[in-house]
Amino acid sequence: MLQRFLYWLRAKNRHGTHSPFIYSFLDQTYYRQNRQGLHSSLWLLHAALRHFKAESAWASEPAEKLVKELQAEFPQLAGKRAPPADLCLFESPGNALLEWLEKPGNFNRRTVAYVGGLREPGGQVAWKKARSLPQVRISLENFSAGLLFFRHGQAREHFRIRN
Repeated sequence: MLQRFLYWLRAKNRHGTHSPFIYSFLDQTYYRQNRQGLHSSLWLLHAALRHFKAESAWASEPAEKLVKELQAEFPQLAGKRAPPADLCLFESPGNALLEWLEKPGNFNRRTVAYVGGLREPGGQVAWKKARSLPQVRISLENFSAGLLFFRHGQAREHFRIRN
């Protein structure tokens, strides 16, 4: 509870962001649509799919079943056997994410990386390391999950948002 409260104190809503890119995502999708009873980590993923109109998805090994579940709601989403893809999924910010980030061919300017399990043991350390890499331009977290963006030419920023 204390960890969540401290996060909430530092987090902002859409009006606390100074990036038009993130503000439009939060205003048009994340805070606007019905959450349909989804946990906040899955809501972040669904909002990203709606807003960025991902057409292809790839998942690290433990998260592969999530792609199949998403395809039921987002039929335009094609699963891929290898990156790059519009959406790349990771269950937690561990070695799989860090290794994936080290290979520039795994992502492009359009890629959005979804990372779950930020509050699991060791998750915050790996998340901070991932978002500090030079190829990650924007990171956004909602306490339990996060998104990484690779938009070259964009100022490096990190956003903590309230649910």
